[in-house]
Amino acid sequence: MKKIIFFFTSLLFIFPFFLINAEANTIDSISISLEQQESSDMEKVRYILTMSDVEDLSSISSIKVNLFLYKYGSKAKKSTDNITKVYDTVTGTKDKIDNTYYAVYTLNNVLTNFDGYTLTCSMDVITSTTTLSSNPISYTINDTSTNDKIISMDASSVPSLEAAGVKYYDFNSNEEDVFRILADNGFNYIRVRIWNDPYYTDGDNKYGYGGGNCDLENCLAIGRRANKYGMKLLVDFQYSDFWADPGQQFLPKAWVGYTDSQIEDAIYDFTKDSLNYLLDNGIEVGMVQVGNETNNTMCGHSGDSTMEAVCNFFNAGSRAVREVYPNALVAVHFANPYKSSNYTWYASELNTYNVDYDVFGSSYYPYWHGTMENMASLLSTIARTYNKKIMLLETSYANCELNGDEARSDGYGNTIWTKTYTEEENSGTCDLGYDFTVEGQKSQMLELYETVFTDIYNGIGASYWEGCWISVNKSESTDADTKELENEPYWEEYGCGWASKYAHYYQSKYNLENGGCVIENEAFFDETGHPFDSLTAFKTIRDTDYASASLNTTGVLNGDFETLDGEGYADFSYFDINMTTGGTYQSKTDAYYSSSHALNFYGEAADTCNFTIEQNVSGISGSYDFYGYLMGGAYTNSEIKAYVTINGVTTYGNNVYMTGWSTDAADWVKASISFECEATDTVIVGISVNCPDAGAWGYLDNLTLESKETSFSNVLDNGDFETDYAATGWSFDSDILGSYPVADDEVNSTHALKWYSAETIEFDISQDVSGNSGSFTFSMEIRGGSTDTAYVYVIIDGVEYKSSNASFSTWNQFETLSVTFSQTSSQTVIVGLHVESNTSGTWGNADNAVLSMN
Repeated sequence: MKKIIFFFTSLLFIFPFFLINAEANTIDSISISLEQQESSDMEKVRYILTMSDVEDLSSISSIKVNLFLYKYGSKAKKSTDNITKVYDTVTGTKDKIDNTYYAVYTLNNVLTNFDGYTLTCSMDVITSTTTLSSNPISYTINDTSTNDKIISMDASSVPSLEAAGVKYYDFNSNEEDVFRILADNGFNYIRVRIWNDPYYTDGDNKYGYGGGNCDLENCLAIGRRANKYGMKLLVDFQYSDFWADPGQQFLPKAWVGYTDSQIEDAIYDFTKDSLNYLLDNGIEVGMVQVGNETNNTMCGHSGDSTMEAVCNFFNAGSRAVREVYPNALVAVHFANPYKSSNYTWYASELNTYNVDYDVFGSSYYPYWHGTMENMASLLSTIARTYNKKIMLLETSYANCELNGDEARSDGYGNTIWTKTYTEEENSGTCDLGYDFTVEGQKSQMLELYETVFTDIYNGIGASYWEGCWISVNKSESTDADTKELENEPYWEEYGCGWASKYAHYYQSKYNLENGGCVIENEAFFDETGHPFDSLTAFKTIRDTDYASASLNTTGVLNGDFETLDGEGYADFSYFDINMTTGGTYQSKTDAYYSSSHALNFYGEAADTCNFTIEQNVSGISGSYDFYGYLMGGAYTNSEIKAYVTINGVTTYGNNVYMTGWSTDAADWVKASISFECEATDTVIVGISVNCPDAGAWGYLDNLTLESKETSFSNVLDNGDFETDYAATGWSFDSDILGSYPVADDEVNSTHALKWYSAETIEFDISQDVSGNSGSFTFSMEIRGGSTDTAYVYVIIDGVEYKSSNASFSTWNQFETLSVTFSQTSSQTVIVGLHVESNTSGTWGNADNAVLSMN
């Protein structure tokens, strides 16, 4: 490392350290502080160490400079140097003050030599009796990284665990700073919670509530270590003295009795003072949460009537963030996306009360919060409607199954035990796609982050909750109760368990007993601090280029009304529906265009069947068709139109007229409009219905947004069955009854698909043709005999469309079956042939499968 010390000619007083062995006089009062300055071209970085209350300069024997360089994917570099001169003035920066001296250290050619590295500097002032260490300062040199994915780990409990003796190791079994291990494995953010005052005071004694005793000093300590390895801090203000979540949002002790206005002021002051403290200590903060899992409750408030107060609390915190860290993102945080109507209401209330925030944050624990698909659709709707970023601020997954006393590695029970137990306890609300194993944990993370970055509109990342929190087990006993008893003193002294007995004095819901770790089977380290292979998932995530959903998402969310709410009805919360007073709408299954649900509308009195249904689809670009299908009363005076609103200007399509009751999709009318837009436009699509007659009624289904941009990159493979003289490239249904179809008959070239069975037969043969965009026809030539059913089909995002059934009118003549459809590049599209017969001796051939663009 190249190092140059500048000795400014304007510094009149230079004091060399000649008296290295001089006796120290009055050194206890010396205080030191380090600050950093960068040149405009970023080629020079200057550090100034201020030493105050130095009554005798000879008490200082030397000043040591410690430098550390870190860059993801590169070898870390360490260096030390010594400063031998100090000054009493630094022109333009530091004035002369009695008993105050300055050490100056400058690095040259920084940008040239260390572009992209995080540089950390600290200084030690060495006296004959002690060493005073300065605050470290971390600085990422010319941070031009294009990797804007947020890969975060909540590590709030780490300092308390380490104080109790926990050590962490890298994959080579070398003891290492856990924050270095996290950075090396792909993390670029560290989340840390802040509680206002997590302590019980008894006279001169102070006892922590546990859970990491997460006060401001804990946040600072973590921030310094995170920044050293190039990771930004995500600060989670919980505005409570202990755990804040949907079940508890207790006021800090110091705020009890405050009015709402006083709470607002207290939130602003506490947030601003805390962030200024971090800023003064050189901490780089990338995001700040103003509240934690605030499901309509915060600072002791709860209930619908208090959402205005809660939103005012949000704004008080946000205002402080903007003033101290203007470039940091401001996040709000809610839990349980399974309850989609709650989320859309939260987002609406935030908008109503003009909350200033950037990120709509959600917890997503698959044990309780429903499917990824539902979560992604819901959060995309909120992002597109209100133009917000989306982040999963908490998530986790178990790496092993625990049973009974097994679940008490430190003598204290766990939150998650076995997969079967979890599924039974949370039936209908959990989505556990992988086993509780290390590999399952890894697979869950890979899929989750792919969902965030490819399926969620404006999805920016996720934060794993406390993946370093392992048990502190000092007991050698095999009895769980004995282990708990012997480990309690450590949980109490260091706050490294879920809760200490002193939390009871804050809220009586916490029993007068200690609690250990309850999530060690969701961590990425074993009980000895060695990492599991699942930790490497985050390196893969960081190094993967995902196709962003931000500009590629097309289609109307829940446009077929098949995503249901918790009661089994179509979930209309994805839409903004405005109905005239007196009119009604509901989910019904007695008529629909496709699948099984539709929106039914009705107006008993005249001029009450009047409504609009719309959705914000901003972020798309190009040419599009938007349409929906309707069926209902034949009213000649009705106005039914599709429309699009682009940047506030609304354009309507042609009027269409319903023709009466029918369950045949062919009788439903199509309201449509075509338009073009840019990615920066605000785009809202909708259907407007105005049926003035009394008793007017109808059904609406299959709202669709379809790109008119065409692409045809995924063609059929082996449509003529000539490759290897077999059905290479095709997938066969696993439930085939009878003989498997093989290509061994010379028909319509050399080979064809053949089926035959002396008994019954049923099979599908298909191919995935996803990725295309436009209008297409899939066709196949069929012949046969004694076969009951044979048709070609296309399945688009799970919805099947069929051709007519083969007639088999002339046994030796082929007939062409076809189905025409439209698809976008983001949809999953399967084309295939279905054959089914209960007739003995059934046989047939299929050949010349063709996918063509119309």
